[in-house]
Amino acid sequence: MSLKTLLLSVMLATGALSASAAPPQTAATSPSVTLPRSFVEPVTGLRFVRIPAGSFIMGSRFGEAQPEADRKWYADEAPSRTVTLSGDFWLASTETTVAAFRLFVAETGYVTTAERVGESLGDYTLTTDAQGRQSGQWGPGNGLDWEHTGWKAGDDHPVVHVSWTDAAAFVQWLRDKTGRPFRLPSEAEWEYAAGGPDHAVYSWGEHEPVTGQEGNIADARFAAAYPQWKYPVLKSVDDGFVHTAPVGRYRANGFGLHDMTGNVWEWCADRYAADYYLSGPAQDPQGPSTGSQRVHRGGGFDWELPYLRVAKRRRADEQTTAANIGFRLALQAE
Repeated sequence: MSLKTLLLSVMLATGALSASAAPPQTAATSPSVTLPRSFVEPVTGLRFVRIPAGSFIMGSRFGEAQPEADRKWYADEAPSRTVTLSGDFWLASTETTVAAFRLFVAETGYVTTAERVGESLGDYTLTTDAQGRQSGQWGPGNGLDWEHTGWKAGDDHPVVHVSWTDAAAFVQWLRDKTGRPFRLPSEAEWEYAAGGPDHAVYSWGEHEPVTGQEGNIADARFAAAYPQWKYPVLKSVDDGFVHTAPVGRYRANGFGLHDMTGNVWEWCADRYAADYYLSGPAQDPQGPSTGSQRVHRGGGFDWELPYLRVAKRRRADEQTTAANIGFRLALQAE
């Protein structure tokens, strides 16, 4: 029996197949059998959706239209180029939850980076500039970690205050426990999946938010909680949450993925290089082979629109933790 057939049999037996989590993206194995479009991983309870192989324009020319002083923040998105992902892959439909991470910690006794260090970025800190104007942003907070986020976060919220190293440890635990090669998505896989079948600017589409139901971003509710926030806030919408929202709270994109824009940034597998788009391969890029920083994508509950575009890149050291960084799992399709 092939691995595909075995997987199909197991999911049919456990009721883990679903046709509602993603639009029809199937590949025939015979005239009468098709591969599943989604499955629930039984250990974590996370649903995975099948993302079809394909090509897309990775990166953007967004920076070219920005004021000269701001172009540096978007320079690493260029040049935009056609990238091909040669095989289907599975991607979790949501970010990894507190509940899933709690199970990992309970079984392994793992101590996260933030717990070892004793602090994480996420304490609202006011500073005063030379003109006497005050503004607020996140500073290091003593005792902040995945269980002590700084706000009430239930088991259905995305786990935060986790480093890339913590995410990698979770992945290894799940690989060992299930015997399946789970991993973090590549940066290219992440951007391709986030844009949906039409590769939109945001995961919800081309337009700026108008209803508050597009995603969890820096909105009117966030501005009310942090009135002196240093960075732009979209006060015309209210998404219902100041901080993280339960995963899957907002509608999915065309691939059946939730929260690819907003809620929390998500660690990718790739190391970071500002000029990687100049030299990286056009097929299945995996990032540079060296470098101390890792990519994270997607924006968070506290970020403004230019940083919420699916093409936006950010990076941090592997040990970085923050109130707005989590992760999502991937798995190569057989």
